[in-house]
Amino acid sequence: MDDLNLDNDDKQNVIIEINKSVEDTLYDEDQIVSEENTLIVKKDKKKKNKVNKNKKKFSWKNLTKKEKIIYISVISVILLIIIFVIIYFKFIKKPNKINTPVKEEIIIEKDNYIYNNGVLEFLDKDDKILGKYECENKDEKKCFVAYYSNDNLSDLPKYVDQNGKQINRLSQIYNNNFVFVQDGNYISLYDIAKKEKKGTYETINKGETSNNLVVFKDDKGKYGLLEILENNYNILIDAKFDYLEIYNSSDKFIASDDEGNFLVDKNGLVLTSYFKGNIKSFNGRFIVTYDTDYYIYDYNANKVLPDSYDNIKLDEEFVFTINNRKMIIYDNKLNKLNESAIKLQDNNFDINYIFDDKNILKETEKPFEYELKGSSLIIDVDGKETKINVYEGVINTKYDYINYYDGVLYIYSDIDKTSVIGSYKCKNKNTITSKNDEYYNCMIAKENNILSNNENIGYIPIINGNYVYIKDSKDDQKNIVLYDLTSLKILSEYNEVETGISAEKITHVTSINSLIFAKNTSGGYGAITFSTNGPVGVIAFNDTKGSDNYEPSGKTLSISYLKDYIYVKREKRNFLYDKIGNEIATSIFEIVDYLGNYMTIKDNNKYLVYSLKGQIISNEGKYISLKDNYFVLVTNDNKLNIYSYIDGKKKLLNTDLLISSENIENSFEINETDNNYIITIINKNEKKNYLFDKSTGKLLTEDNGEE
Repeated sequence: MDDLNLDNDDKQNVIIEINKSVEDTLYDEDQIVSEENTLIVKKDKKKKNKVNKNKKKFSWKNLTKKEKIIYISVISVILLIIIFVIIYFKFIKKPNKINTPVKEEIIIEKDNYIYNNGVLEFLDKDDKILGKYECENKDEKKCFVAYYSNDNLSDLPKYVDQNGKQINRLSQIYNNNFVFVQDGNYISLYDIAKKEKKGTYETINKGETSNNLVVFKDDKGKYGLLEILENNYNILIDAKFDYLEIYNSSDKFIASDDEGNFLVDKNGLVLTSYFKGNIKSFNGRFIVTYDTDYYIYDYNANKVLPDSYDNIKLDEEFVFTINNRKMIIYDNKLNKLNESAIKLQDNNFDINYIFDDKNILKETEKPFEYELKGSSLIIDVDGKETKINVYEGVINTKYDYINYYDGVLYIYSDIDKTSVIGSYKCKNKNTITSKNDEYYNCMIAKENNILSNNENIGYIPIINGNYVYIKDSKDDQKNIVLYDLTSLKILSEYNEVETGISAEKITHVTSINSLIFAKNTSGGYGAITFSTNGPVGVIAFNDTKGSDNYEPSGKTLSISYLKDYIYVKREKRNFLYDKIGNEIATSIFEIVDYLGNYMTIKDNNKYLVYSLKGQIISNEGKYISLKDNYFVLVTNDNKLNIYSYIDGKKKLLNTDLLISSENIENSFEINETDNNYIITIINKNEKKNYLFDKSTGKLLTEDNGEE
């Protein structure tokens, strides 16, 4: 028992009073109390130890060894019991609690309100509290600021998350006073200042631009329109339509009833005809509908473009039509602005506003972007830009059968310009500004005066639906190309062209009965015609072959009409052709006249009569005039006589008549009767008449007289 380390000094002996209850004897100091499953440790005041004189004095030394062991054992048991009790109540036994549910506090913060346990606190843009509303339905899923509906039937942009799923748009607080509150199954317009509900709705919606206008649907499924003012609100259209939508206008709205779809004004008055398909978009002039395909109409339901489309986009200035991902654009007067279609990336033509999980706009997804800068409409498809000059569409309306876009001339088979025959890429682009009213550098060519002398020069027609003459040169230059619209090839180039048709407007001709005359870029003249196989040369621009009767005659220096024939002057020989290009006569000399089978040629200042076959008929003369049955010859010494074509060197008159005037052509007149020639010689102011017998050539009479 030495391990107890007890001091044997009598003066240090401890007096312990052992009571009947063990719990009352813990050195008269601490008591442990269990009250309602709670362990409480209390402190008691110490009692003064009174000496019991009748009791024997306790002394450790007086105890026997056996008594000491018993004593220590008892104390140890008591200590163990105490330790066990403490552990039991502290760590093992749990207090009996009453199962009373604790109410969980729920606070939800949104952009313009805070939900706080069934109470909505409305916030301004600076997050200051504007007012509160206590919901009748405290469930946070049925007590909130209302969301706009997503039931738009138009092509308004969609609000989606990054997975493409459409998201709900939280309605705004209007004028810091009016707010749409969802309380249970219905929406109410709440006046924050007056703490009053103004109306009850099933859904609400708004457009892109009309912040103070709201479409509502009542509990009967009918749509109306209200306007929120600064301190009040007005019902503009009572709930009477089967559908109503704010598109992008503050004074026109999409509506429908049993008769169809239409536009209405703020008073609910119908502004347009009824349409079968849903109205997808509209502007001040046109309405786009959808019924398996997209169509575009005016307000009176007249179709303004004949085709159907995969999609049509509208704004006030332009119409964007899409088919097979190819986009053609029109201005607001439906002037086409491009013929070469702009290719889109895919078949998703919707405009999507994409928001992240924090409700922040991350991206705007569009099939294309566009911007008008001056005269250029810039179309951006996935970073690839196309520029369109909007003035080209205006100028194109002045021409039939052609359009010009960005250096390319398009030719059409129909006057409405819906069917393209072919196109020509200009070497010299037209300069287009707001001041231009026609095309100058690259355009259907106009006629030139090669054989004729027309004052009003018109356009060369499109020939056989396939061949076209195009002027492709700067304003002060001349260059006309003959272009094959099927093979897309330049067949010839000219400086001048004359068809003789000279149409006031561009037109088509299926056949040309006359020759087309031209001057090539080398300065040579010639003529062509068109067969079913295309252009055919008739009169050579440069004769390099000749014939059995003559050598090559060289370049054609000029071409003109000589009465009913075509007179061609070449470097080495001259020719007469009929109007379909058949060679009539040729001479190395100048051909000045013809009549029947005879012609007058001029060699320097000498004239002779030839047959069209090239035989010399007459002697040389100073002047020759061909008549039906004879010709008149004036010799170098100014003596006039008449001759027969049969024997062109034998005189028919036995007397020569003297011509004194230098103007020989106007110095005589010859008339005939059945038996006589009557010849008048005019010399200055004097006239003299001579009567000759036809059969003998004898002068019968002469008389003098002043003019």
